[in-house]
Amino acid sequence: MPKTPLEFLFEDEYLFVVVKPFNLHSVEIEGGGESLAGKLLTYQPNLASVSERSGDAGLVQRLDFSTSGVVLGAKKKEVWESLRSAVDKGCVKKRYVTLLTGAIAEERRVSSFIGSPYRGGKKVKVYERDPGNKARVLFGESTFSPLSSDSLGNTFVTVVASPARRHQIRVHASYIKHPLVGDKLYGSQDTMSVLYTTTREFFLHCEWISFVHPITECEITLSAPFEVPLPRS
Repeated sequence: MPKTPLEFLFEDEYLFVVVKPFNLHSVEIEGGGESLAGKLLTYQPNLASVSERSGDAGLVQRLDFSTSGVVLGAKKKEVWESLRSAVDKGCVKKRYVTLLTGAIAEERRVSSFIGSPYRGGKKVKVYERDPGNKARVLFGESTFSPLSSDSLGNTFVTVVASPARRHQIRVHASYIKHPLVGDKLYGSQDTMSVLYTTTREFFLHCEWISFVHPITECEITLSAPFEVPLPRS
């Protein structure tokens, strides 16, 4: 690809792994707004023909507007289809770092169905059992492992989420009564920018990805550095 203001962790003729900054949409959305996909299409317009939607620019995965970190993309339609299948099967492994409300002393694991009865709903729900036709749901599992506590009594954790459904980490954190700090959609009572030196709504970063290259069959493992938000003095 030509030189871009984006950070690429890996790139060859078949696929790429790029770092999405926080406060940026992953793909083009109705109503506009800058997006990672839009930036990719500016520098390589032919990515419009790779994925099902031209506005996705070959991206295989998405991250929320406030979430940063590694995103996988394809340069050829057949590679996109192969990677999408790998994601759906849980064969693309990702690890996240986030800041949860309150103290967490031990590993917590959540397995559930996740979804919403409303198409395009802003919020998803946790279903302990498959609700059948009552909601459009998918299965997901998240494992929260504590890293450290900060001076405000909140906890940085790593999260392994498979297959990382929409809002999976956010809704699972809320389910265990430790929502992401600042994530008011899922129950946080705090405003992140008031407590921490950041403009993020909440801190969630996809720091690590591992997958098998669909063409070369080599295992690719990459990580994206990050800065943790510090409490305001």
